[in-house]
Amino acid sequence: MPTYDKDNNLIEPTRFTPEPEGDGFTPAVSTKRGKTQKNHTPKVKPTLKRRLAKWLVLLTLALGLLLSAAYGIDYFFDRNTINWQTPIKLQTPIYLSPRTQAQAKQVEVVPTAQAVAPVAKEEVKPVVDYDEILRIVYRKESSSGKNDGCKRQGKYNGYGYAQSTHSWKCFDSHAEVTGLVRAWFEKRVPVMGLPAALCYYNTGHKTADCPYYRDYLKYAKSE
Repeated sequence: MPTYDKDNNLIEPTRFTPEPEGDGFTPAVSTKRGKTQKNHTPKVKPTLKRRLAKWLVLLTLALGLLLSAAYGIDYFFDRNTINWQTPIKLQTPIYLSPRTQAQAKQVEVVPTAQAVAPVAKEEVKPVVDYDEILRIVYRKESSSGKNDGCKRQGKYNGYGYAQSTHSWKCFDSHAEVTGLVRAWFEKRVPVMGLPAALCYYNTGHKTADCPYYRDYLKYAKSE
């Protein structure tokens, strides 16, 4: 059906001419008033993968910058230190002060260092009274010879020297057995000490304490 305008003029219908394919434009659309309007193609939103790839690249760049900055700061402080200076004090460069008599005559004395060799301290060894040892042992073993069983045979011991359940030695004189007992203690006291020597003499065991040594101390205090 033909269309007329206000002045009764025939309006020819607008013919649609399709655009060639592949040019990227959208064909025009005719309106009722004869005007054409382009239908713009909507922008394609980026997909989720593209967004993730974009953020991954940005994070990689940011991490690289942070690492570079940290390395630069570490390199700087590895070769430099920060020192705080005292504030500058404004004062006159020259000032006068009265010289005292003590300052004028003062002479600095520098002592000369002398190397003093350390004096080696001699080790003080305890003095062992072997006469006391023999006297106390003789007193303890036979009441100073009163209970010496060898006297029945006309011989001497009284120290309990070389006497046990397995052997019973007697000697021709008191001086002989006294010399043997003295030699026995002189050989062992410097090596093992007096307490162990007395315990070894009485029991045959090298111990640092025993009743025989404690009795020896009691006899020593009573003299």
